Amino acid sequence: MNYDLLTTIGHISSIIGIVGAIFSVMIWFKIKHQNRKIIELARKIPDKKDLKNIAEYHGEIHTSNPYAFCLSLTDRSESIKKDVENFLKLKKWQKKMKIEELNFNNLTHENFDNFINELKIKRREFSAKGATEVHLFISGPMQAAAMIGSIFSNWIPVKLYNFDPQLREYEYWCHLAK
Repeated sequence: MNYDLLTTIGHISSIIGIVGAIFSVMIWFKIKHQNRKIIELARKIPDKKDLKNIAEYHGEIHTSNPYAFCLSLTDRSESIKKDVENFLKLKKWQKKMKIEELNFNNLTHENFDNFINELKIKRREFSAKGATEVHLFISGPMQAAAMIGSIFSNWIPVKLYNFDPQLREYEYWCHLAK
């Protein structure tokens, strides 16, 4: 082989090695930072024996990038987004939380697979956007809520809200336990 070719290959491999080392150090710093945030959050979580404190804890925002997820599965023509926006204003969370919406009108057995696929896409989108917790507002049948729970379980904290028809507003109900 030609000496110049071997020298060039050597330089290229050195550059690749340096870039790889820099990339590895950057990943190490990111993981260390995320680990520190997780440890700080874990210290704030109340004892599992006191259900009232757990409910109060999860009824608030504790992470840096929370999302509200408005999921409408009924045949009503309007979105539930306005009700959710009103709830966020009452809680003074409108500036802390971004809102995502999925309207899947007339959920049936025939289109249930499409609904599941849409939920999985939304979950990937939340992950890509760096969501740290999801506040889930659902208008639809309980059977769909069970399926949503199975798709969103063992992920980031998911907090469920119930619409009180008498008060005409949402209320925190519980978090999706892992």
